[in-house]
Amino acid sequence: MNKYNEIVIVYEVLQREYENALLLKAEFEKRGYKVIIQYKMDYIFKRLNAIFVVPNSYNTKDIDSYRYSLNNNNNPMVSLQYEQVFTERTDNLGIGDLFGKAKDIDTICWGKYKKEKLIKKDVNEDKLHVCGAIQLDFLRKEFSNYYLPKSEIAKKYKIDELKRWVLFISDFTSDNNPVIVKYNNNTDSDGLWKQFFDYECRSRDEILSWFTKIVNENEEIVLIYRKHPVEKENILVDELAKKYPNRFYNICEFNIKQWIKVCDVVTTWFSTSVAETYAAKKPFYLLRPYRANPYTDMSFYVNEEGIENYDEFKCSIDKDSVKKAFIFDYEKLRKYYSIEEEPAFIRITNVIENIVMNRKYKYEESFRIKRVKYLIENMRIIKYIIKNIYQFLYINYGFSIKSNFLRNKYFIRDWETIAKHKKEESDQKRYLIIKGIINNFNSN
Repeated sequence: MNKYNEIVIVYEVLQREYENALLLKAEFEKRGYKVIIQYKMDYIFKRLNAIFVVPNSYNTKDIDSYRYSLNNNNNPMVSLQYEQVFTERTDNLGIGDLFGKAKDIDTICWGKYKKEKLIKKDVNEDKLHVCGAIQLDFLRKEFSNYYLPKSEIAKKYKIDELKRWVLFISDFTSDNNPVIVKYNNNTDSDGLWKQFFDYECRSRDEILSWFTKIVNENEEIVLIYRKHPVEKENILVDELAKKYPNRFYNICEFNIKQWIKVCDVVTTWFSTSVAETYAAKKPFYLLRPYRANPYTDMSFYVNEEGIENYDEFKCSIDKDSVKKAFIFDYEKLRKYYSIEEEPAFIRITNVIENIVMNRKYKYEESFRIKRVKYLIENMRIIKYIIKNIYQFLYINYGFSIKSNFLRNKYFIRDWETIAKHKKEESDQKRYLIIKGIINNFNSN
């Protein structure tokens, strides 16, 4: 008999994960569970006899953070592992592998590649569950009416609906993200990180020069620059948005699937969102002004030819052109993503129910003392107070830190995004739509 009737779904990156959390919430509630959606950096003070579903976990430090922040006293924990496609180099470095206590929790795998890789790294096969990628569920035909129509997006951002919308899915995350820079500097024994850093910066600058030209030359084009969730403020991008307010849009709101659905053409330099683009059946172009090192290239794109210069770019996004459109190998997709008739959200909830069906709750008597010690030693309480004070001032008085150095170092934009999100009233509307889709879906 299942002794757990409560689910805590934790999210970290709002745009990437919150919608998926709503989908899981609807399915779990349909099965009779009470569901809490919790931001990773907030705290739970009430003791819960619940199942915790977390966005990722790679090592003992991650597990301890979840346990003590969320007041999880040895409750079952399942990781959705939102990053599962890497480069050959990062795979060899062990990025994305599981270490320490992270090997002991159940992990959802998008496809057989991830499961096989983790088994080779001595993770127990019983802890690995291939369920597909939940983010792709939203591109199934059942969700066709879920997204906002192009007309509504156009009105919200004052974008000319009659023009050709070109989406750029950005992945320029290395040069201004202190966490990524620090990590890569510490793992750069072969010098390839510095090479990739230079390659990224040169590619970014050249691609931005293409964007500048296209908005000057082609009045029928609107270019939408969609930041990566961990990409920080970029002066070059900000300047383009200010200089061409009706032609170039720098937007981080909504998840990437919403933008893929309403845009006419999709482009990227490095993003794995090619899977979503493929599922949405949209024209897709890989922008590669410089050839990538196959060892450090994203697995999807190794040995693929992309758009190499401005003339090719200009031609590729023309409404009558299909030149150099990226033809995605379906078998390559299936290597990383398990695509079955049954959607991932149902497979995931089935797995979680099976995992916890007969487990016993073992309360650790010294947990409270360990929790307080952890929070004090890691200054989590102080950080939590400072963050909440800032969010209060930001929402109620419009106070905002302007220094890009401080904003990037302490992820201030994330604080602001979460603060605004907590004030929004659109989540309930989205949830009701998702709930209706699921009820109809399960009755078919």
